[in-house]
Amino acid sequence: MEATVPHLKNGVLRRLEPEDLAAITPHLFLVDLKRHTVLSSPEAPLKNTLFVESGVISVAATSPKGKSVEILKFGREGFRGAPALLGAEQTISARVQVTGQVHTIPADVLVVFMNERPFLRAALMAYVTRCLAMSVETAFAYAVCPLRQKVARWILSTLDRIDDISFPFTHEEVARMLGARRVSSLLPCRKLKEQERSLLGVRCLPSATGTCWRNPQDFGNLGHAAGL
Repeated sequence: MEATVPHLKNGVLRRLEPEDLAAITPHLFLVDLKRHTVLSSPEAPLKNTLFVESGVISVAATSPKGKSVEILKFGREGFRGAPALLGAEQTISARVQVTGQVHTIPADVLVVFMNERPFLRAALMAYVTRCLAMSVETAFAYAVCPLRQKVARWILSTLDRIDDISFPFTHEEVARMLGARRVSSLLPCRKLKEQERSLLGVRCLPSATGTCWRNPQDFGNLGHAAGL
């Protein structure tokens, strides 16, 4: 049952039972996030759960030598902070990719509510399961897809989480998130731009990704397994 709160855009919050949403609402605080803001790192774990209202958060794994690869994105469909809810340290980096807003709540407070409210726990764990499925698909795409398809996938995975048809990025950023060298990632971006002048081929991006992309909403049926 979707809570009747018209101003909320976050998918997880909107799916909560009205009484569960009412219980946690006094502890939710709306915070503005600016592009490139670092939200967590291995040295500074995230202590809050962030329900994304707008914008995009990028999560990347980093090697001991400093090489980063994006493993997951969070938009208005979900939240960032699952490890803390599971009692684990958050040891990977997260930063703001697209400026927006989040509803933040201390993770330890949310855990208390989870333990008291089974439907709230089910809703949150359903999204955690969804994230696991998306991260597995990301790993598969990075392993088998050509670079051009991976670039298209990276762009489309952001566009599907925002209201606009454009967002700022640099070739260096794409290369860093895909674990590629700048020169090799620059060429596919140019090819995509030549295909369609409105935002790097926004209408042709789904076909440009080949088989290495599924819309975040395609994972939504995982919630039914939890009885949602």
